[in-house]
Amino acid sequence: MSYQHQKEQSAFYGPSMTYLENLYEDYLAGDHQHINIELQAYFASIARQNGQLDASHRVVINQFRQHGQHVAQAAVMVDSRFYVQAAEAIMQWYEHNGHYHAQTGMQSYASLHHEIPQFNWEDFHVSAEDIQQPLPQGMANNPSGASTLRDLQTRLVAALQSSIGYEFTHMRSMKEKTWWREQVHQSKSLSTQEQQHYCRLLIQAEQFEKYLARTYVGQKRFSLEGAENFIVALEQILTVSAQQRVEEVVLGMAHRGRLNTMVNTLGLSCSDIDSWFKGFKLIPDGISGDVKYHLGYSTDRLFVGKKMHISLSFNPSHLESIVPVTMGSARARQDLYDKDGKVHVLPILVHGDASFCGQGVVAESLNASYTQANDVGGSIHIVINNQIGFTTTPDQSRSSYYCTDFAKAIDAPILHVNGEDTEAVIRAAALAAAYRARFQKDVVVDIIAYRRHGHNEADEPSATNPLMYQSIKQTDSVVARYAKQLMDQQCLTQAQYQTVEQNVIAKIKAGERLVDIERDLVSKREQFWRDHRADDWQESCTTAVDETVIDALGKQLIRLPQGFSLQRQVQVMMQARQAMYQGETGLNWGAAEALCFASLLTEGYAVRLVGQDSCRGTFAHRHAIVFDQQNGESYCPCDALENKSQRFEVYNSTLSEFAIMGYEYGYSLSRPRSLVLWEAQFGDFANGAQVLIDQYLSSAWQKWGRMSGLVLLLPHGYEGQGPEHSSARVERYLQLCAQKNIQVCIPSTPAQYFHLLRRQMYRKFRAPLVVIMPKSLLRNPDAVSAKSELSQGEFALMKDDVSKPKPTSVKRVIVCSGKVYYDLLALQKQQGLVDTAICRMEQLYPFPKAVLTALLQRYAQASTIVWCQEEPENQGAWYVINARIKQCLQAGQQLMYAGRPKMAASAPGDVKQYTAQQTTLMNEAFTCDATQ
Repeated sequence: MSYQHQKEQSAFYGPSMTYLENLYEDYLAGDHQHINIELQAYFASIARQNGQLDASHRVVINQFRQHGQHVAQAAVMVDSRFYVQAAEAIMQWYEHNGHYHAQTGMQSYASLHHEIPQFNWEDFHVSAEDIQQPLPQGMANNPSGASTLRDLQTRLVAALQSSIGYEFTHMRSMKEKTWWREQVHQSKSLSTQEQQHYCRLLIQAEQFEKYLARTYVGQKRFSLEGAENFIVALEQILTVSAQQRVEEVVLGMAHRGRLNTMVNTLGLSCSDIDSWFKGFKLIPDGISGDVKYHLGYSTDRLFVGKKMHISLSFNPSHLESIVPVTMGSARARQDLYDKDGKVHVLPILVHGDASFCGQGVVAESLNASYTQANDVGGSIHIVINNQIGFTTTPDQSRSSYYCTDFAKAIDAPILHVNGEDTEAVIRAAALAAAYRARFQKDVVVDIIAYRRHGHNEADEPSATNPLMYQSIKQTDSVVARYAKQLMDQQCLTQAQYQTVEQNVIAKIKAGERLVDIERDLVSKREQFWRDHRADDWQESCTTAVDETVIDALGKQLIRLPQGFSLQRQVQVMMQARQAMYQGETGLNWGAAEALCFASLLTEGYAVRLVGQDSCRGTFAHRHAIVFDQQNGESYCPCDALENKSQRFEVYNSTLSEFAIMGYEYGYSLSRPRSLVLWEAQFGDFANGAQVLIDQYLSSAWQKWGRMSGLVLLLPHGYEGQGPEHSSARVERYLQLCAQKNIQVCIPSTPAQYFHLLRRQMYRKFRAPLVVIMPKSLLRNPDAVSAKSELSQGEFALMKDDVSKPKPTSVKRVIVCSGKVYYDLLALQKQQGLVDTAICRMEQLYPFPKAVLTALLQRYAQASTIVWCQEEPENQGAWYVINARIKQCLQAGQQLMYAGRPKMAASAPGDVKQYTAQQTTLMNEAFTCDATQ
């Protein structure tokens, strides 16, 4: 029911005295049919008040006037409340749903899955008369300043259904929603100078693509044509961010528009791009390089008089894999600032529409955005929305209405903007930068554009999307549209446009830069990595720590705050560590690791360890953070170290491998003086991050010249726990090994682990380190090290038989790695097999050829050399390593295999089957005969 209908029910809404008097006379005369029930009751009450029906005329008139004033006031109050409520409801509708009707240029594909809400006045119980009534003066919730409901609707349509569609009502923060509500009703026009600047940028973007198309016909470049306003958006974000004290920007994007961005945002010279297309780029021997649209670049530019370093991350064709890498790199740079790191370093992530919603790493990364381990103070996400994947339309590539709907999970505001409306794109970009600077949270700008050519320049898109490309061919370019707009506004003349265009074309042909940069500056990254190299893995270094320092660190690591109440098992662990640090018992893995971290922290190296349950350790062996059982407060012994000069960070990560490993890899790229470790809950869980391992860790140096010291800790060991909790898939890492790209090590003692991690920081050689970690050995009483082993020695590439047998008495040499060594050792002792030497290969790659050759020379009398592994024959190290071992054999020696047979799964699931296989392979190691 409308409010007008409510008003008609009250005879005292603006009544006339004469009309009421006549009605009263009719009532007294008994003529009641035309008098409504409300008035009949009122007339009866007057009679009762006066004790008679025929009251005096003056008394009745006074009663009318007195009651009429009261009712009129009440009507005004009801009237005001109604309009306020109606206005608020209408504003809420447009704030919730206006984006569906915004003029963003979005095609209708997404609506096939969804019903779009439509606005109807009737839904708000508002009549045609009510629409024109004045709104109450001073109405609080009226940011648009509307005078009537009709005026309010007009203003809301203009603000929320123009070229920008705003999504912010899903956010929980009232403060942030209020900020957005205020922003959408504000307008800021560009000066003529600004308009001409952005028009020139668009001309540069367009002419650069045309030059490449003419000069390098048919070559892939992943053109930006149709989405040139992306360059404008970037420029505006950088400009606004510079005003907000941003000093560094880390930019992650896939290949579309990358070359254009390098030239028009980062200032790469056109001659450099030419050299890439012509194949003139000089690549050192042993470096494979990469295609041009995967390469990165960094530069320094001035924005509003302030210098900003911009780094474009290298990225393979696994499009969204760069998202966590970029976030990690940004976090590392932020940590270098004493304070306000999140203010000074901004991550910008550029997505395609199909990949943003299609690739799970985006959701994983968004989920991690505000966790303690991964918070970067918000990223600005830009979606270059071409409304198509390769040949896949939105109705085929997603079930959500927008490709950006996943971002609502973290309350990120989303701006959908028409990619053909340059000034709307500029507005959206400015708002995104301002929001991120103010609230330190993620924000998404969805630039809805089109792709003028196919997925690549050799593709014919009309073969699969004929109607779309008929429309695109008839569409004026983004530059032409904006230039016409400026000419219509008399902000630009045809002559000025032609002059700029000719100047840009001349610069491109001459190979010049199209934007100015700050020259001859050495970036922080170059400074950090100046002393590191990726070629000499045999470089020696001192990793031992003075015994007095070990003693002092041990005391500090078991020291707790006064009155701190430990959980019972943790108390037992701390008591055991006290005995270890005092030299009463051997050091186990957790104790040695803690000493390693502590020593590095006091020597000027930071330590960052992230993984699922890494604070305690999956196998409860670490407890880097302990908790008071009375008040729940936490305490980290490494944080309280005396003389600690660097940060110690240990975090439990989200349940993700892909995003979190990528994040830590990115972190390691910017912090070579930080020991960065990613730990898998079980080794084969790293399968979920295989893209990072294949495309980044193992090949980044050979493709892009990028070193990383990331350490992967992968628990491994066959103990009857089934195929998903046994193998770290050693074979996969070894298959990737070439050109000294990564290190694969299986330390068999806590001391070896201690020296291995310290070696990773102290050598100038820097490559990712894959550590195949133990499980049951974490508490095996035989797998311990004396404290003295930390204060002397170094990481041994191989370890000889601990019994030091007489070489001439050895007939068989078993070479193995990891936990199986302890099983073999126990069997050897049990059966008294004195003619067999059991040797451990601690580093599988780079392969220790010289060390193994010398060891086999020592046992030259042994005719049988056995490689023993727990893994199936087609898995583990055997397939890769056997050829390398054969190169080390001495005359008369033959290589044999002892291990599980070939299997499809990595381990048996039944404990009895596991036990039988384990017994068989160990017996084979001691009995297989090369002469048979």
